[in-house]
Amino acid sequence: MSNQVKISIKNFTMEELDYQFDEKSNKIDALTFRIISSEKFHQVCILEERKLNEEQHKLWEPARSLDLLETKNIKGPEIT
Repeated sequence: MSNQVKISIKNFTMEELDYQFDEKSNKIDALTFRIISSEKFHQVCILEERKLNEEQHKLWEPARSLDLLETKNIKGPEIT
């Protein structure tokens, strides 16, 4: 899934990734981070049969909740 997302947005500029339709919506980069974090969460919890470690939790949890206040801090890096 995350590879398909990367292919779909690989040519987006940072301005396009940071675009926010209005104050109630999330940015494209935050939504992308949400998709990728959900995939990572399921890989670890289902396939590896363990919980996220502390470092993984700090990295992936903000995107899993998609709290608007938290997503304002999600910016870049460029998609590779």
